Order: sequence, then C-alpha cells, then structure tokens
Amino acid sequence: MNHYADDLAELIESLDLKDTVLLGFSTRGGEVARYIGRHGTFRVAKAGLISAVPPLMLKTDIANGGAYGLGLIYAKTMFNASEGH
Repeated sequence: MNHYADDLAELIESLDLKDTVLLGFSTRGGEVARYIGRHGTFRVAKAGLISAVPPLMLKTDIANGGAYGLGLIYAKTMFNASEGH
C-alpha cells in the first residue's frame, strides 16, 4: 500500500497542491491514512475516512503474515461469534 500513498504524494507535490482535502472511501481510506503517516500533513488541510478499511500491519493470531485487512479479521470475528465461539 505504500506505493499508492507515494503515488498520491507525487501527484500532490507535482501539482503543488496546498490545503488539500483528502477523502478516502473503503480501502482508499487506508491510502489516505498511509499518505499522512508517510508524508505528513504539510499539504493537507483536512482528511476524511469514510467506511475506511485501513490495512492491519500487525502480526496477530488471525493475521500471521501481518497483511490481512481489517475486513477479513472482522469477517472472521463475526463468523466465530455466529458459531458461538
């Protein structure tokens, strides 16, 4: 996902945008979050994450490799809850 954030940074910088409003829906919310994490808020006035699914980059019992999205973990959690686990 870093390359999406870096592509966005390159576009924002090449257009010399300032006071940018970034809105990300679903997985693009992760891109907005990653952009801010990697490139800061110097050119960003506001950011909105709408039904965002940011990436989970932690190693957990569910995400062994650390690259599962939150949506997959949510789905697994809801499945386990429906099965009474």
